[in-house]
Amino acid sequence: MDRSTERPLNHGVMFNALRPYMRWYLGVDPLGSLSAVDWLSMSEAHLAHVVGGRVFHDGTGDLTRLRQVLL
Repeated sequence: MDRSTERPLNHGVMFNALRPYMRWYLGVDPLGSLSAVDWLSMSEAHLAHVVGGRVFHDGTGDLTRLRQVLL
């Protein structure tokens, strides 16, 4: 089968280091010391995305610790 005319697949999967990604996504370092201003500046929708949903693999436990901090 000639696949040269097919468009490339994009499944929307990204691989990132957790802490820098959370700094970008939430606007603060959630594993650092959070001030009242930090809490108020975070998007509720972004917080909901971080703490909700299924986690299929968290080998280092970093995401689990992050979720505990934010809950």
